[in-house]
Amino acid sequence: MTDLTPDQIAEREAARRRNGEFGEHDHSAPELALGNAFRDAAYPFTVRVNLEHWDGRRYVTLRTVEFDARALLDARPLRDLHRLEEDDLDWIFEEAVRRGLTDEYDGPYTVELPDDVADYIEHRETSGMTDAYPNADEIIAAAALDANMERRAKALEDAQRYLEAAGPGAIETKKVSELNSGDILVQGTNRLRIEEQPGPTSLVPGFWSVGTHFGYLYLDPDETAQVEAL
Repeated sequence: MTDLTPDQIAEREAARRRNGEFGEHDHSAPELALGNAFRDAAYPFTVRVNLEHWDGRRYVTLRTVEFDARALLDARPLRDLHRLEEDDLDWIFEEAVRRGLTDEYDGPYTVELPDDVADYIEHRETSGMTDAYPNADEIIAAAALDANMERRAKALEDAQRYLEAAGPGAIETKKVSELNSGDILVQGTNRLRIEEQPGPTSLVPGFWSVGTHFGYLYLDPDETAQVEAL
């Protein structure tokens, strides 16, 4: 075997490196392509609703509410969801109100869908979920209960800030089922006026709805409440 010169050895090694043998390789992991986010059952479908008022010339947005409509969509067969690609979006807000996910509004409103609405439709199509998800109704019921508790807590917080300067008056005790529109609920030095006649609600079976200026309270009809004596 003929001995190679140092230059020949160097040239041979360079050729091997160019062919990939003994070459330096990048062992870092390749970037993973992001999949459809809706494969995660907890990924939200956040809907915005602009609550509006007609001032005689144009619609003015008074405030905006948001809620996760994922379970509402999961509860529908895929064939119904092609309505998301049309202008008929009011049903989403109407269903959210009916299911207790958000409060009712008797004025005009505009429903805005998230930018990834097409991804949700694609996920349903590619996963073969043409029928409604079997557990969607249970998820909606749990979400409605959470939403009601949040609204109740917020109503009490708003009442405390807004009415903290009100002076204490004579107090009497009533059952929730005995409350009337106009009664003033008392909590410490705070006052919360009942704006609507309390009564049973289908949103939280077994509870009564107590409508106030700051929102709705959902209370056990046998629970006692302190009210300001007239």
